[in-house]
Amino acid sequence: MITRRRMVRGGRAAGQLAVAALVIGGVVWAAEQPEVTSRIDGIDIARETRSADTLESTTVALERSAVLCPGPELLGLAGARDVELPTTATVVAAPLAELGDIPEPSGASGLGIAASGSGEDRGDGGDGGGVVTADLTTPVSYLATGSGAAAPALVATQETRAGTEEVTGLATVPCQIAAPEAWVVGGGGGPGRAERLVLSNPGSNAVTVDITAYGTEGASTPPAGQGVVVPAHGRTVLLGDALLADEASPVFAVRASGGDVTATLVETAIEGTRPVGFDVLAAVAPPAEEQVIPGVLEPEGEAGSVTVRIANPGEAEAIATISHLGEDGELALPEGVARVPAESVVDVPVTELPAGATTLRVTADRPVVAAVRTVVDDGTADAMWAVSQTAVTGVAGAALPADEEVSRRLVVSASGGDAVVEVVEVAAGTATGNEVRVPAGGTVVLAASGDGIWIRQVSGSGSVTGAVVSVGTGEAAEVSAMPLTEPPVSGRRSEVVALP
Repeated sequence: MITRRRMVRGGRAAGQLAVAALVIGGVVWAAEQPEVTSRIDGIDIARETRSADTLESTTVALERSAVLCPGPELLGLAGARDVELPTTATVVAAPLAELGDIPEPSGASGLGIAASGSGEDRGDGGDGGGVVTADLTTPVSYLATGSGAAAPALVATQETRAGTEEVTGLATVPCQIAAPEAWVVGGGGGPGRAERLVLSNPGSNAVTVDITAYGTEGASTPPAGQGVVVPAHGRTVLLGDALLADEASPVFAVRASGGDVTATLVETAIEGTRPVGFDVLAAVAPPAEEQVIPGVLEPEGEAGSVTVRIANPGEAEAIATISHLGEDGELALPEGVARVPAESVVDVPVTELPAGATTLRVTADRPVVAAVRTVVDDGTADAMWAVSQTAVTGVAGAALPADEEVSRRLVVSASGGDAVVEVVEVAAGTATGNEVRVPAGGTVVLAASGDGIWIRQVSGSGSVTGAVVSVGTGEAAEVSAMPLTEPPVSGRRSEVVALP
């Protein structure tokens, strides 16, 4: 969300004041105009300045919110054959009573899903406990919206289940809030591996994007990734090979000017004629010396592999350490130390993990980005990525698509200390909450069901992150992980005072 400050000049009459307010997306922003000082043609004009941090602001109700879903992932790329896959979006409103002390919205309550820029919703969730699901069939991005009591802590999820001769697997990704910068980790080189980078723009003006690509041999600014125009209320899809051809370990930094975008990576893999992986990835946490990656899945037995990808965007080598946040606390891994050259990427295979969903932590002496890929291959194959996240500071959640053939697990971790977390599930408009203690440097895994799930830290010094891992219950391998997202629950308002 961008804060805009409007400077208003009043008339000459002493004591004449003007008050203005700027409202963006249901949040009111403002600033205060100080007196002016200058020296013009030898004439002194007194200026008194007042620091912006002395402005008073007020928490206000969030009357409307929106998140952006990438839309059907394998449709709409010029020059490429479309692959139609069953894709849905699910948007869920959080129970206001479980969000803590926030102002209650007063407007009409409702939920909707529509093609971005269409101005039409595809459903009405009614009260704050509602849920709306829509099939996504057009090669555009989709906007999931909530108004009134459905706006605070709104979350949405896009899910695709593929079962064709060339693409099989499960892909579950959160719909995101647009931002001026995004880091995307995923994909790979070799025969049968392919990626698409989906850039979506929710705004009413076109946005220009520049992409920096990182790989095992260093950083580059690919011509196909410079000055990319993402149209208003539209999306632009780029081939990964056009950005970084034959790269085994690609990472992309996406930077927008003129507006905000979301960035989503679509990955497919095939060996000969056998599909061996399909996933859709949200952006990872920005570069930092600590990256926590919840939702990592270790396959049962020998049926698969786990690999940590670490990118160092800095100009000097980074030393990174990988540890496991398990049931009983943090443990170092035997293969858990890696040297990451400047502006480069390394992949680190990890073997000493217990089977099931868990969390990995990467620490480094310089800022890095990270994600973890799991391959499950027990006759049929699928692949998934777990992405790093920043710590939850308020309420974080996920919409849970209704599918009886998919089992879901909530993965919650705490680093740097322990934490008590309230877990709230909503099913058919009814909320159920429980408090869960997460040990310091540890992870708790819980069954996730219903329409949506949220977490909120209520005590403890640990930094909390969370994800939902989804696994198909049929014969074919189907795995996916999505991070919990932290949506806004309220807005801020300040007064703009214009002085003479």
